[in-house]
Amino acid sequence: MRILTSILVGFVMLAYLSSFIKSYIRLRASDQRLFTAQDELKQLEQQKKDLLRQLELVETDEYKEFQAREKLGLIKEGELVVILPSEDILRRLSPRKADSFQLELPQPNWRKWVEVLFNV
Repeated sequence: MRILTSILVGFVMLAYLSSFIKSYIRLRASDQRLFTAQDELKQLEQQKKDLLRQLELVETDEYKEFQAREKLGLIKEGELVVILPSEDILRRLSPRKADSFQLELPQPNWRKWVEVLFNV
């Protein structure tokens, strides 16, 4: 009888222990999900702040004017638009300096000897 009681108590203790371990594991998993959700919430709040700042910028008159000029090619009344060709075309059309095309001839040997011997 005493052995049966101790075996029964052992099973009950084992059941409590397994229940405790399962609860602990679920609690740790819940904590992990909570931390993950909090991190995600912080990221979303930062993203919201960034989007609100961007919205404020987009709603300004200066930004609207910039976009109208850049993307739609609009101008204000009385302005003149000057369209320049690409840099390659400008380089080909620009006048060249005459000095840049002159080739410098090497010094003759006698002049080099004079410079070496007399430090001229």
